[in-house]
Amino acid sequence: MTTQDRIAALERFGYDYDEAHFLVIAALHSGYFVRRQFLGFVKRTNGWRDDALLKKLVDRAHGEVSVFRHNCHICHLGTKPLYDAIGERDNRNRRERQPSTMKNKLMGLDFVLENPGHSYLATEREKLDYFLTTRKIPEPILPTRWYASPYGRGATAKHFVDKYPMFLAAPAGKEEPVPHFCYVDEGLQSTDRFATYLAQYGPLLNALSDFRVIYVAQHEGLVPSAERVFQKFWSLTAAKTPVDFDPETQALLAHFEARQDYEAQDFSRFDTARLIAFREAKTRFGGERYDTLYRLWQTDGIRAVFAANHPGEVFKGAPESRWSTHILRHNYDLFGTLTARGKGRADETEHGNEVRNQVRTE
Repeated sequence: MTTQDRIAALERFGYDYDEAHFLVIAALHSGYFVRRQFLGFVKRTNGWRDDALLKKLVDRAHGEVSVFRHNCHICHLGTKPLYDAIGERDNRNRRERQPSTMKNKLMGLDFVLENPGHSYLATEREKLDYFLTTRKIPEPILPTRWYASPYGRGATAKHFVDKYPMFLAAPAGKEEPVPHFCYVDEGLQSTDRFATYLAQYGPLLNALSDFRVIYVAQHEGLVPSAERVFQKFWSLTAAKTPVDFDPETQALLAHFEARQDYEAQDFSRFDTARLIAFREAKTRFGGERYDTLYRLWQTDGIRAVFAANHPGEVFKGAPESRWSTHILRHNYDLFGTLTARGKGRADETEHGNEVRNQVRTE
């Protein structure tokens, strides 16, 4: 279905065009929305439009409204009739989420609303059509999660289950659109999950001739750490051969990677041959010079090795052109403080930030 087909389908439920258009975007990209997002979409700062939409959703049993701290109303679009109408009956945005994931969904929706001109791949089918059919990417390397059937019918594969915004756009100086992958950090005080995300998407990114990663956050606190995570990922995974390194440098890079695994006591990638090669390379690449270069490699990746072995030359594999950030200037305080485990921490509010009251809009 096209966007206009989906809008027309929701208009038949009695929503006006702007309401239907917004609901299509919210359902496909989030499943949740707050009043300010709808008011911003219709270019209103206050008024009756948000109350009217919430009332329609509740009266038609298309959405549930919950109250969080500061009397903030969050609407969850979770009913089958609404998703049936837009051709997405099994969309996982229908599921109820814990506070950290709700915040993540709202942030993803904010990014989409702030960047309406992009060509988004909003559904699993759209993403599969693009990567499998248009780009001829083998399905096994797509990020996949398997879900067991509660009825014993075997597991079902789902792709791109994080449902972060993804879109196609042509960067400056290019004619062909490039896939842009957004990662949404809801502020859980660590970049560990970003590293996991890159590891999951690594095979796909490595198969693409060009791509962009956008780190979406509500503040800049973790941006330096996230950029270091991306640089390391890029140097070790997505840019294996940014330049034609000589065999000696290739051996050195392989040793640094093995050394890092060994020091972290991660032996999952060690077999007998790699262990023997690592022991031999320890002697070959021992000494203060290589120790210093190893520490630089851990922070700057391949660029450090390149700079040491090719002084004065420009490193063509730098990751900056593939990396950017987007800071959302919105207040997400309605969820209180989120812990690293992704749960809301009850604070000095009347009910705590995990308490939600189901209300009907009068």
